Amino acid sequence: MSKHKNYRDWTWQITKEGGGPDSFFTATFDPDDAQRLSNKVREYLPSEFVRNQDFYNPNLYKDYSLYESYLDKNAYKMMLSKHNCWIYTQIEVVDHKLYIESGYCVTKPNDTNFIIALATSADLTLCNWKISCGGQGYNHVEIAHGSNTNDLLSYLT
Repeated sequence: MSKHKNYRDWTWQITKEGGGPDSFFTATFDPDDAQRLSNKVREYLPSEFVRNQDFYNPNLYKDYSLYESYLDKNAYKMMLSKHNCWIYTQIEVVDHKLYIESGYCVTKPNDTNFIIALATSADLTLCNWKISCGGQGYNHVEIAHGSNTNDLLSYLT
């Protein structure tokens, strides 16, 4: 995955406007892209993430043909040691949808590079995306949305 240095962090507007505490990125790809999305997520996954096989309820996702979950390594270690974890990033693939949740709006540059790599992949078609914030008693507020890769790249410049 190449570095995309000329783009802002995907949470830039949430940080600027004081939203949160959690931030959410949701992207929907073409329904036929589900398996390719899963493959690309694994290919482009930043090194600070591990597959989350221990902290999700598979019964919640039984109606989906494809579900994968990844957590940043620090959060994963904290959860294994039974500590409450407020600062985390989770990535989920649910069929042809991508979800990224960042606890307390803490992201790393690799998170944005990861999003851009998926959005610009020749093997995937991004149909729509949105960025929102909220949680922990705060209302969920949509910050930005778009209908394609060009909209996303424009938002991030």
